Amino acid sequence: MRALLPVALLVPAMLAAQSPQWSRPYVADARFWLQKAGERRGQPLIAGQTVELEAGQEATLTVEPQDQWGRPFPPEISGFFVDDPRSCQGLVTVESSSPTTFRLKAGTERGRCQLRLVAAGNLNLEWAFSLKVASVAHGGYTRGQAEYIATRLYRALLGR
Repeated sequence: MRALLPVALLVPAMLAAQSPQWSRPYVADARFWLQKAGERRGQPLIAGQTVELEAGQEATLTVEPQDQWGRPFPPEISGFFVDDPRSCQGLVTVESSSPTTFRLKAGTERGRCQLRLVAAGNLNLEWAFSLKVASVAHGGYTRGQAEYIATRLYRALLGR
């Protein structure tokens, strides 16, 4: 019994020495917001969720990084990037306008692709979103197209 006592006293100290002391914050999670062109507010987006874009439509994907304690992580020192930029080639153009902001522009072809965002840093976290490009006939007119049509109709009617 006496031989086990020193070992039992050393085990907690050894475990404490092996566990990292994360006193500095790091990116542990993220929240996502999607704002389509013409919308006033962005909608919350959950990883794995399908994002539907109409042909030619633009949207902004904003990442709000969080640290290991669930607090906002400074966006100016965080970095996110698209894992495989070619995965959506031809369907959706993805441009990074800042380390936490991405511009999405749907092409003219219908289809689906997978967008994977990766957080550079300690954990190399990854979030995947399914992007679906639908034809305009499926979703109706975009706001810009509707304004153009209305303007042309008013000009034609009032010009006579």
